[in-house]
Amino acid sequence: MQLNCQNAYGVMCDLRNVVKEKDMNVLALQEPYISNGRVYGLLKMRVYMKNRGGKAIVANNTMSVASYMEEHGMCVWMKMGNREIYVCFVYCSFSMPMKSIIEYIRKVVNIVRGKPLLMYLGV
Repeated sequence: MQLNCQNAYGVMCDLRNVVKEKDMNVLALQEPYISNGRVYGLLKMRVYMKNRGGKAIVANNTMSVASYMEEHGMCVWMKMGNREIYVCFVYCSFSMPMKSIIEYIRKVVNIVRGKPLLMYLGV
């Protein structure tokens, strides 16, 4: 699931319930609500954040995880049992040059090299 939380406490409360009801394992969040330096409301999940408050990838605690982060995005490798996937969240803003965003995406594709990849683009 990908969601822009707009730094809203209420969104995170609702999201916590949906994650539990739907048994979700992976979230790509833009502008999550942060309290005491942590993403609020996502218990028993690992949070990988770049530039606190900008974007986050959240994974179920039962997964093996490794991350790769740069200015334009973050890529997290996840493995659960014999299944694995790369989840990438690229943040594009109107002030960023497209060339550098495309270069980041190329780097990620090179790292992944034919393995399953789920890429989220946020604006």
